[in-house]
Amino acid sequence: MKQGIVIGLLAMVIASCSPKQKSTDSFSPSVADFSVYLHHTSNQSILALQQEEKFWMEKSPKGNEKWPYLVKLAGINSQLFDKTGDIEKIFLAEKQLKQANQQTGLKNSSLLRSLARNFITQHRFKEAHKLLNLADDIGESQSATTKMLFDVYMELGMYDSAVIKLDTIRMETFDYYIRLAKWQDHQGNLDDAIVSMEKAKTIAENQNNKGRMLWSYSNIADYYGHAGQIQDSYSYYLKTLAIDSNYTYALKGIAWIVFSNKRDSKLARKIIKDIQKKHNTPDYELFLLEIAKYEGNKELEQKHKEKYQSLLSARDYGNMYNAYNIELWADNESTATKALALALLEIENRSTPQTYDLLAWAYFKNEQSQKALKISSKYVIGKTFEPKAMYHSSEILKANGFDNEAALLKKELQDAIYELGPSMGLKINAI
Repeated sequence: MKQGIVIGLLAMVIASCSPKQKSTDSFSPSVADFSVYLHHTSNQSILALQQEEKFWMEKSPKGNEKWPYLVKLAGINSQLFDKTGDIEKIFLAEKQLKQANQQTGLKNSSLLRSLARNFITQHRFKEAHKLLNLADDIGESQSATTKMLFDVYMELGMYDSAVIKLDTIRMETFDYYIRLAKWQDHQGNLDDAIVSMEKAKTIAENQNNKGRMLWSYSNIADYYGHAGQIQDSYSYYLKTLAIDSNYTYALKGIAWIVFSNKRDSKLARKIIKDIQKKHNTPDYELFLLEIAKYEGNKELEQKHKEKYQSLLSARDYGNMYNAYNIELWADNESTATKALALALLEIENRSTPQTYDLLAWAYFKNEQSQKALKISSKYVIGKTFEPKAMYHSSEILKANGFDNEAALLKKELQDAIYELGPSMGLKINAI
């Protein structure tokens, strides 16, 4: 086992020589750059969607809706979910798409893809895979199906199948480059992933395609953040907001820069609370929990933890928050067994290095460090280059007496504190 661990660690360290593990720059954002977006309350796009929904509901006979009307309504509800975070909208879209597919006898590949896309949003990847296989068999617009199959294969950890699909996508297109970037990032080649995303961005700009520009700008911002190029990351988040002032994902990215790079917890909290007024999903409470943890405010930390659990309990989010819950529950002795049960379930949903990392971590937190090491050495070490997985692996290695091997990761983790968050600094230094 030791030889395998060392080889895997060397792969991790070699990969970490890419920009992904650079120290963050000393850039400090200016509130004046984004304050206008914090107080932007009127979302005309939501109002327009609501009006469009009303139009189609009035146009279609209630209780006897035909599939074209159902598809229109499902598309509107999917967009409303994206813009508001209202989980009921994605469930309503699912219901409408299921009805549309039933009316067409599961013979319309476009409708099958639409329902698969809905399932992907809900983290129901195996169900999405089945639908895409049906669409693939039909053969209509096969290139669209191929792209989605790549996406699902990556989520399911079916990497050999994913790269086969990637090779069949027409090169030098937006859809090719965004998927190539995902593949390169998975392999630990962040510098190449950034180049690919820049190519996708240029195509989107040349097409003046606002949707693609939003997508590429926000993803490039993420990649630059992973690379420690904080000013570039910040600039692209601002470019995203310049197109859509209500694009809360970009605001959340700026909040992370303010918190993790500038260490301004007060301003970061203000940004997140402003986001919550228009897009309130449970994960924002975990961000606020991280801020409270950094400030050493145990009472506030517990408050946000309870609020997070309350939001989850109020609505059925299915598998969408499994990864968050495993980590949160594993860190508490009273819920550690619950975390392990959920981690085993998540492996059934999708077997990836990241889900195996969560399983190893759950076993570790349930005082089964040897079992954790077996899983980590077989499925995680050398298979993913995500800082959180590297941190978990280092703790598991150290607990099993592999001090030198754990130390190999320590320097890389110190350079990845921006991604992990400031409260992780003390834990990393203790490795």
